[in-house]
Amino acid sequence: MPLLPYNICFAFASGAPMAEVRDGPLRIAYRLLPHSLTHIIHSPLANKRQGLTKGIKRLAQSVSKQLQRYPKVLIFGGDHSCAIGTWSGVRKAYPQARIGLLWLDAHLDSHSPLTSPSGNIHGMPVACLLGNKHSLFQHMIGYQAVIHPKDCIIIGVRSYEPQEAHWLNSQGVEWHPLSSTPHPATSLDIALRKLCRQCDIVGISIDLDAFDPTFAPGVETPAANGVDPRPILPVIKRWLTHSKLRCVEIAEYTPVNDREDRTFCLIKRLIS
Repeated sequence: MPLLPYNICFAFASGAPMAEVRDGPLRIAYRLLPHSLTHIIHSPLANKRQGLTKGIKRLAQSVSKQLQRYPKVLIFGGDHSCAIGTWSGVRKAYPQARIGLLWLDAHLDSHSPLTSPSGNIHGMPVACLLGNKHSLFQHMIGYQAVIHPKDCIIIGVRSYEPQEAHWLNSQGVEWHPLSSTPHPATSLDIALRKLCRQCDIVGISIDLDAFDPTFAPGVETPAANGVDPRPILPVIKRWLTHSKLRCVEIAEYTPVNDREDRTFCLIKRLIS
């Protein structure tokens, strides 16, 4: 059984190039959560930009609704642009709260449509949530930042463009390249302690490509030399029981790229 009381599986690929990433939440729902309280949201693939905005708003509404009924919610995304909907929903549920967000990812996800080499929205959710003023983001979530830049900490990073780093630094965001993080589990624990001290509630967003492809090959955008999950999983699982933690999000599971169910087994160990 999952550690958190309510689950939302968001079959969504509108922010990424691979449609198969939408299969990840469905695989989790049917194989891991058949007897749990689970809401499955199917997002259309037609007209990706229109489907993106519609899907994000549906997810935000669902997250907000369930957080008013349950103390904690677990989200399984498709691609990581689902984070825009997840944390917008947390903000709707707690409009006056100071929300801390721990972002575990191989990438900074801090592009805008003006800087992204690919134009894929799954490389932009951090910028959107932290208040980048591009009109696309404002159309999706409005004019206000969902998370204050000082309340977001990014760990596990090893693949990014200079424009992303420049923008995050200009906003005062704390982020840690994996090359300068010899003990990611300790860094994650310290980061969550800091967020709990300064924020009313906290959440964790996990892109599975944060983990080394040896352990998690089933992702859309793998990056070599990643986080070893073995020391970090006990830390995450311990934090799942913390009174301030309200939401955990797991994104980018892509079953077609998995080998020997390694990524699936990693997810299973993480949530059960």
